[in-house]
Amino acid sequence: MKKIIALILALTCSIALFSCEKEGIESDVKNVASMYASSAPTKIVATVKNTVGTRVYEGEHVLVTGKIGDKVATVYTYWYEEIRGVEEGSDSEILGPEKTVEGSLEYLEDSGLRENGGKWDDEGYNFAPAAGAIAINLKFSSLINPKYENNVLTFEVAPANAVDVLGVIVGEDLDENAITENISVTVKNAGSVITGITVAYTIAQTDDYPSVVTTIDVVYTYDLEKITLTK
Repeated sequence: MKKIIALILALTCSIALFSCEKEGIESDVKNVASMYASSAPTKIVATVKNTVGTRVYEGEHVLVTGKIGDKVATVYTYWYEEIRGVEEGSDSEILGPEKTVEGSLEYLEDSGLRENGGKWDDEGYNFAPAAGAIAINLKFSSLINPKYENNVLTFEVAPANAVDVLGVIVGEDLDENAITENISVTVKNAGSVITGITVAYTIAQTDDYPSVVTTIDVVYTYDLEKITLTK
């Protein structure tokens, strides 16, 4: 009888411990979500790597906001490697199978918006992220195996929830049907603001395309930035 009582007590304690652990991590997730709500970085650097077989296609996206003199300015520059389309190699010029795409978008107070150093559109608006604009959707029920330790939150996301949870990172055009495995996510913070996020997922192989392993690593900083226009 004593053994049965001891076993019941042990099971009760285990259930209580699991409940406490769940409440603890759920609270941690809420805290990280609140950090996102107040985070308005002045610089965002996103590094993207797409691995196809032994070839790695890289890219970088940088957004900086601050001032030029006494005027508010925001500059977004990007470059990325991709496979060249068949039609691009159909003329007399011999082109390699890969190319690098690059460009820029700039906002300057009183001038407006311009793309790739072109003409200013005075109706353009400042696209710098406001507080909370970089937030992902940390809905606890959509997170798989969330863990929080040393200011780092890690979890996985099922393909069906990819756009709902990570839309701001992976883009609304992500085809979750092409992803068959869970997406890995790491979110870092400095106690009050988000300092980085890493997202990794694999796009499954099809009859027409090989599998692609994608890693997106984003770093957020909050320093006073000096802005330089691209041209």
